[in-house]
Amino acid sequence: MKIRSYYDQLNIPVDRIKVVLRNYLTEMNMKYISFIILCLFFLFVGCEQNPIGETKIDIPNRSINGTVDLDHPDMNPEGVFVWLEGFDMFTYTDPQGKFEFLLPPPTAQATSKGVSGTFNLFYYVANFHLGRTRVYTQNGNFLYSRGEVNSEGELTPKKTLLQKLDTHIRVRPSSAHSDSINIVGGKTDFLIRVDVALRAFTDSVVVFYPGIVENVFSPLMFRNVENNQVKVVSSTVAGFVKAPYDTVKTAPLLRTMVVPIFPDELGKGTFEVIPFILVENLDIPEGIKRELELDFLVPGEEYLKVPYLRSGNSRYFTLQ
Repeated sequence: MKIRSYYDQLNIPVDRIKVVLRNYLTEMNMKYISFIILCLFFLFVGCEQNPIGETKIDIPNRSINGTVDLDHPDMNPEGVFVWLEGFDMFTYTDPQGKFEFLLPPPTAQATSKGVSGTFNLFYYVANFHLGRTRVYTQNGNFLYSRGEVNSEGELTPKKTLLQKLDTHIRVRPSSAHSDSINIVGGKTDFLIRVDVALRAFTDSVVVFYPGIVENVFSPLMFRNVENNQVKVVSSTVAGFVKAPYDTVKTAPLLRTMVVPIFPDELGKGTFEVIPFILVENLDIPEGIKRELELDFLVPGEEYLKVPYLRSGNSRYFTLQ
């Protein structure tokens, strides 16, 4: 004898049973999903709260920022070299003199728990006095509201660098047409004079003029203002033979350099004329010397990476 099921006995159609079961399972799934979402919400909120209070857990203070200014009103503070000792990190200031440092995660620092200590933040421009700011770190993070670092990680007040040497450059004449320059027997009939006037603001400053570097005599650099390409040329120091160095004081010291112009070698364009001179700085940290290769400078693009602020609106030469 065939035994009837419980649903057969109730005389309920099978299709109706399937619909009821499907609706039931769908309702259970929605409740389960809502429960999971609610749990995740409370978990997220809980992670934002301090377990012993109502305030949020502090985010690690791995960044600081600041602004550098110059005491020379006509000079842009862009390009100041900023170096953080202890971490061997560096950056350059932007056109507004602003900069920022972001430390690597503590596990990527010199010690697995992060570096702790007191360190100097240095500001370097070759013809300005070296500036510095003391900063503090603990377990690989900056300590805010300590020293000159405020609660937001900003250095206050902004750092002002004091100029120690003015380098004023004047080029005469300031322009020429290549068609008017005659080259005969490998010699040119067109010369320009580059006057370099140096003046110390307070203490005397020792300045070196390398006489010959890589077979270039009394080097001068012509930097194309359009593409920043640099050409190095020889010059002749006018007047009596000068020593390879000068001790510059508050009275201006003038050195004139004469440069022959060969249009095919120089090319057309507007050029900033830059003398190859080295300023003695006895208190530069080894880290800055290493990064900028200050002990191995030669005329060219690497030399121009060293921050050096020059003055004189007539320091440009245009070859048309």
